[in-house]
Amino acid sequence: MLKDYQEHSKSNAKVLEDMAGLTSEYDKWIQAEMKKSKKEMVVSTVGKVNPAMRLGQHIEETMTNNIVQCLGTMLDSLTF
Repeated sequence: MLKDYQEHSKSNAKVLEDMAGLTSEYDKWIQAEMKKSKKEMVVSTVGKVNPAMRLGQHIEETMTNNIVQCLGTMLDSLTF
């Protein structure tokens, strides 16, 4: 089912804002990783959200939603 264009656009904007925040968190994560040993990093990141993993999830979800929206719009244009 296709979303309303305005709703889809707002959803994309929100995801992009989240991704921008996750990007800065990932940069901090990498900086901390460079300063600590492997053991220290494992211990300090227990229970924390891995920004790289979340970025990947956001990217996959956004691409899937946009492809479905685009293909659905094209089918609607051809059908009606």
